[in-house]
Amino acid sequence: MLVRGRYRNEEGEPLGALRTLRFEGDRHLALDLADVPVCELPGRDVRRNLDEMERLCGEAAVGHGQMTVEAYFPGERWIPATGDMTIYNLGRKPDGPDLLAFVELPAPFTAALSIPIELRRLNRGPFGWEVRAPIPKIAGGAGFITEYSLRIGRRFLSATCVGGKLQLRVFSRFADGTRRSERVARPCTVAEADVRQ
Repeated sequence: MLVRGRYRNEEGEPLGALRTLRFEGDRHLALDLADVPVCELPGRDVRRNLDEMERLCGEAAVGHGQMTVEAYFPGERWIPATGDMTIYNLGRKPDGPDLLAFVELPAPFTAALSIPIELRRLNRGPFGWEVRAPIPKIAGGAGFITEYSLRIGRRFLSATCVGGKLQLRVFSRFADGTRRSERVARPCTVAEADVRQ
């Protein structure tokens, strides 16, 4: 599954500082992490780099992608930086699994973002699960997420096609109180059985 987001206005500038990202996913999609190792980070210090995260938790990775951040510094222009992102399994809680998105941003940010993600069951019409991710301040609040893409490996996902489509809703909340939502539906088909006599 590939999930993408873009936060720019008609002039191509960032919309603002994203504070929370929430997804509601089709009830016919399922994420199975039963056989995935758990990333157990020592201590509370999350100031790590991607090489160290891979050494500590590489086997717990369930998805990969990229994130682009832009910042406006006085007397400058918008300066972008794109970093690699990895999603790690932090283990199952009573009401669903916890994940961690880790992004390492290159210069001029030269920073790492650790974004906790909660995946919980939901019973809201066609939607059966919810993902919540609080976004930390970037570059003291001057950095804005403008794009992200994330691919979850097929061995972790399963889906059944009911009604010919799979749906996803995305809710974004920004630091200034602005909210955006989008509903996406993708057609699906049931695979035909291969019957040979």
